[in-house]
Amino acid sequence: GISVAASFDYVIVNNATIDNGRWGIVASGGVGPSEVDVAMSRYFVVQNNICRGNAVGGITIDPSTREDQETPTGVIHDSFATIASNVCVGNHGRGIQTMHAGYVTVHGNVCDNNDHIRDDDNDSSDGIGIVSSRFAMVADNVLTANRYGVAILGDPTAVPPGTPQPDMGHHLIGGNVYDRNRASFPIQIAPNHPPVRQLHDQWPNG
Repeated sequence: GISVAASFDYVIVNNATIDNGRWGIVASGGVGPSEVDVAMSRYFVVQNNICRGNAVGGITIDPSTREDQETPTGVIHDSFATIASNVCVGNHGRGIQTMHAGYVTVHGNVCDNNDHIRDDDNDSSDGIGIVSSRFAMVADNVLTANRYGVAILGDPTAVPPGTPQPDMGHHLIGGNVYDRNRASFPIQIAPNHPPVRQLHDQWPNG
């Protein structure tokens, strides 16, 4: 639908991205090898968009690249981004996701009925997924009829699997609404992930 890479100081606002073949909005895509000194997108806002029925998910911030397997994939890039007041419904994957991103606010969004119809076994149909990121605030979102309302996960590219990543975590979750999500608990914190600070939310599993 909409994709931005290697850009700074921008706003993605008031769009409708519907039935795209991958993500509805890729707010921060990686370009080049994901080394520490490579400039990635920073200082942006994704607000007031509608993402419906997209094949991989609604909105993603993913400044990592995985095309060159000889370069590190687990580098967390500081994004300083806000994802606010979006409606992500009926996507076939996560409503909103951050991966390898730092300093992100996910606030006041609605993620409803994001399901999983792809052929692989990786059910990633959570309302919000915070994957291999640091200093994310997830607050005041409405999360209904997804797998988990919020999933906090480690680095899926780590070798060996489950290897803790330096500086991952330090998140804050609070004030979200959870209802009719399919998992037993509304929040998932992966076993290899550091503890997460919570305010007024239900108890996670893990």
